[in-house]
Formats: sequence, C-alpha cells, structure tokens
Amino acid sequence: MTDWITIKFTLLYLLIFAHFVADYLLQTAWLTRRKYERPIFVFVHGLIVFLVSFAAVSWFFDYRWVWGIVVISISHIAIDLMKIELEKTLKHRRLELGIADQLLHLALIALVWNVCIKRTKFGWGIDYISAKDLSNILLYLCGFLFIFEPAKSFVFGVLEKIHQDLVSAEYAKNIKKWQVFGSLERLIFFSLILIDKWLLVGFFVLARSLFHALNTDSELRREFFIIQIFSDVGLSIFAGVIVKFLVAGSI
Repeated sequence: MTDWITIKFTLLYLLIFAHFVADYLLQTAWLTRRKYERPIFVFVHGLIVFLVSFAAVSWFFDYRWVWGIVVISISHIAIDLMKIELEKTLKHRRLELGIADQLLHLALIALVWNVCIKRTKFGWGIDYISAKDLSNILLYLCGFLFIFEPAKSFVFGVLEKIHQDLVSAEYAKNIKKWQVFGSLERLIFFSLILIDKWLLVGFFVLARSLFHALNTDSELRREFFIIQIFSDVGLSIFAGVIVKFLVAGSI
C-alpha cells in the first residue's frame, strides 16, 4: 500500500469523525428540539458541521478542501430539513428515517471525498504522527463514538418500535440510568471484540440474559431487556468487526 492511499483514507476518516462529533457530541438535546421548532436552527447545526469538518481537515491538510466541506454542510442541512418534514407525517417511521438520515450523510461525505481526492494530491507534511497511525486512531475513535451516540439512538428506536407503551412509561422514568448503562455495556462489548475476547462477550450476554430472565417480574419487561441486550451486542459486533477489518487493512 502506498503512502498516498493511506493519506486518502485518513482524510475520509477525518470527515466521518467530524460528522459524528458535529451530529452527536455537539448537537445537544436543546438544539435538537429547536431544530423542530424553527428551521433557522437547522442552519445553525449546518454551520457547526462546517466548522468542525473544516477544523479537522485544515489541521492536517489545507484550505483547498473548503468547497467540498461547503457541499457537505449544505447537503447536511437539506437532509435534516427533509427528515424533519417527513417525521411530521411518518411518526411511526422514526427509526427508519433516522437510519436513512445517517446513511445519506455518510454517503454524501464519501461522494464529496471521492470527487475531491481526484482533484488534489499532496504529501504528508506532519512530523509528530504518521498518516497510518492517525488513520488507525480515527478508526478507533469513530468506533467508540458510534457505539456511544448513534447506537444509543438506534437501540431506543428499536425498543420504541417493538414496545412503544412500555418504552413510554419505563424509559421516561429511567432514561439517564438506562442510557449510561447501555453505553457502558456497548463499550465493554466493543473493547472485548477489539482484543478478540469473543468468549467473554458470550459470557456477558448469557449472564445479563439470565439475570433479567430470573429477576424481572413480567414477561413483557423480560422481552424488553433481552431485545436491549441483543441490540447492544449486535451493534458492538458490527462496529468492532468493521474497525478491526479496516485497521488490519491499514486503510
């Protein structure tokens, strides 16, 4: 593999990492609510996407990528506005719309990256870290961000779709506790997968499943927790396998 190929994919991982930071870490609950109330806040969010992406890319590359980041930011605004409008008429499809929203964002990032990378070629002028090391660090960071934020939204969407009444009652009372516990659970699973401790992953899944099977008083709640556990482990395996594959391939 040439250095140029590593540099190309490092740029892609920078853009994806910036997307996760802007779309999850920097998009607070307050900003999310305001986006649904006033469209101007969608543009505020788009500005945040632009600033984070530009900061990430310009730190390691240069200003020549600014037009591509403008395209990413404008498309991000358009996709979010479309999602907000669709959710007004398709409230029962929030999970599917959320998945489609993220897939579209990532697809457009990949498209802009692919177009930009063909028009620019430059070396790696940074002494304190190699492109390959930065690429691997970004892959791990993207994996951890995924299991904390997008995965949290996905698990809640699955639970809400299957057991809407129970989610409305139970989740409202215990939302903070369950979110923290679910994130920690996915963190453990993801970390074990990265170091190839599959037996321990199976042990934890079995232990958690037995605990809820024996200590939960209703069949509905037992089913609820089992779905949560297997959603958590499924997403952790998905993220872990992809990260390991990309790191092993050094791209």
